[in-house]
Amino acid sequence: MLRISPLALLVLLAAVIACARLHTFFEPIALDFADYAAIGHEMHFGKRLYTDLMDQKPPAIHLTYYAAETIAGYGYGEIYFLNVVASVITLFAVYSACVSLLGNRSAALWAAAFWTVVSGNLRLEANQPNAEAFMNAFLLVGFALLARGYRRPAGTSGWGNAVQAGVCFAWATLYKQVIVFSPALLGLAYIIVPPPGKSRRRALGEVMLIGGIIIAAWGCTVGYFAWSHQFAAFFDSMVTYNRDYAGSMRANLLESIHFAWPDVMAGMLPLAGLTLVGMAFGFVRKQWQPLLFLIALAVGTQIAVALPGKFFPHYYQLWFPFLIIGAGTAIAAIEAAALLPRLHTYTGIAILGLMLSSEGPNYLLPAETWSEMKYGQMYLESSVLAQCINDLLKPDESFFQFGNRIELYPLTGRRPSCAILGVVGLYKGQLAERLRLRLIKELSESLPDLLVLTRRDAYIFRNDPRIISLIETNFSLTQRGFIPNFYLMPRKGSALERRFGPPLNGTPWGN
Repeated sequence: MLRISPLALLVLLAAVIACARLHTFFEPIALDFADYAAIGHEMHFGKRLYTDLMDQKPPAIHLTYYAAETIAGYGYGEIYFLNVVASVITLFAVYSACVSLLGNRSAALWAAAFWTVVSGNLRLEANQPNAEAFMNAFLLVGFALLARGYRRPAGTSGWGNAVQAGVCFAWATLYKQVIVFSPALLGLAYIIVPPPGKSRRRALGEVMLIGGIIIAAWGCTVGYFAWSHQFAAFFDSMVTYNRDYAGSMRANLLESIHFAWPDVMAGMLPLAGLTLVGMAFGFVRKQWQPLLFLIALAVGTQIAVALPGKFFPHYYQLWFPFLIIGAGTAIAAIEAAALLPRLHTYTGIAILGLMLSSEGPNYLLPAETWSEMKYGQMYLESSVLAQCINDLLKPDESFFQFGNRIELYPLTGRRPSCAILGVVGLYKGQLAERLRLRLIKELSESLPDLLVLTRRDAYIFRNDPRIISLIETNFSLTQRGFIPNFYLMPRKGSALERRFGPPLNGTPWGN
């Protein structure tokens, strides 16, 4: 793999990633990406994160989508752009981390090739840019910078690398806080086995600098919201809501044992097997440096996946750094052992072939099938409904999607009628009552021309007379507005209602 320059090969692999993502460019926009895109879009109109736009994630993901919309536009374009950018950053970070950690460019290129294939894994929902994609990217960039000390001449300063690594790790935590355990454990491994010629005391100083940068980044974030008189909204989103959402952290960690390797991880078995081989070689040959870093990544990832207590498929993308770096470590170890001529090359080809046989057939399927395999019919129906809404509504008419999904906004390119978006947090928990009152107030004031009511959420709120009264008083249920998973309810007395036709006598509650 070294007959062409590493940079040329990495650029080629980046082009493969960009072309592969084109296949699912028009895959229906799903829940999380819709949230980020819609919130980022509203921020362009001056709406404030957390104060106006409720969400439970730290601000990095919203700022990322805000910036991407400026570059690539709202909706499909920004989602494609962000996925390619995150995957390509990770590609170069994987190569750099393996070179720094292992000193083996061939193994680093194999790791980059493995990443190219697995980076769009269907079952782990990796072909679209969820927060985990950016967490992995910046965690690996930080790791590469930290590991660079192992390739520097003995006695040279590592403070610059520590500062840069700290910035990357800090930014990763601002996508989701749970990733903080990985840099903490990587720092511990760095202290236990510091670079040649560097004392543990010096390594400890660098790790403390990294920790200080992470703390400072969060201090600045909290300080900004306090300075702008939005601390209460920020605290409610980051602490109060997430505490209710996750429940007991101890219980989640114990439960995670049963979800350590779910069915959606089946495509990762070749990488997992190769990683275990690499760790075994490291133990037998007493190569503690890569072994300790892999253990740190594994433990940090398990904690990060476990803490939310939900075990969604996309959470398991966080295992990518461990598996990819582990696979590169194994290739390097097999080459160093020299058991058979070019055994490491044949191993790389075999693993890559197994991965291609698993991932390749997915690219023969249309983008709609990818969505159906991940989420069922729900977002396929949303895509059709979005076109229906644009056909029904005139440019000056508005709609509101009432439910724990807001994909119709980026799909239609339209703005919500009021600032509060999905009904996240309205179901239960300490904030439920306050958020319900706020939604009722804002929806009563805005009264959109069309209310799109998700059937599931109609069932959830069937026992809240305030919400029932608001909807039944102001919106009509019509035959034309019935779609399997949604009710399209025009505002009573509106021009849209007259175009819809006569109302029905039925009710959406309890159906």
